[in-house]
Amino acid sequence: MATAIDIKRLRRVLGTAIGVESSSVKVDEVIRALDDVKLFRYHNDEKVNILTTSGKVFAAICLDPTLTQRALAVYLGCSETLVEKSIKALVNEGLITKTKHNRKNIYEIDPEAVKKHSDIQHFAVAFSHLFINETDEDEIL
Repeated sequence: MATAIDIKRLRRVLGTAIGVESSSVKVDEVIRALDDVKLFRYHNDEKVNILTTSGKVFAAICLDPTLTQRALAVYLGCSETLVEKSIKALVNEGLITKTKHNRKNIYEIDPEAVKKHSDIQHFAVAFSHLFINETDEDEIL
C-alpha cells in the first residue's frame, strides 16, 4: 500500500510533470482522475479495516467487473496472489461468476446470493439503524 512518503513523492512528480506546485489543486485533480480509473488508490487508509481483502475485492468488482487481477491488486494495494485467492473464494461461495472473454476474465455478481449472505444482511441492518431517519429497513433487504 502507498505510504505518506509515496504520496508526497507522487505529488512532487505529478506537479513537476504538469508544471505546478505539488500542493496545487491540479495535482489533486490528476490523482483523483487516476483513482477514478483505478490506476492509483487515493484513499486514506483507516487504522481499522472493516472489510477483509475478499470484501474489498468484491466491492471493487461490483464497481467494475472488467478489472484484471493485476488492476485489482494495484488498486487495493495487495498482491495478485491475494486477489486471486479472494476471487476463488468469492466464486466458490457463489457470490460471483468468472467467465473468459477474449483471454480476459469478466466477473458477474449474483444478486440473490449476495442478498442472502449473512455479512450483507448484517451490514444492511446496521446501516438501517445508523441511518434510521434516512432509510426504511425493509427497503434495504
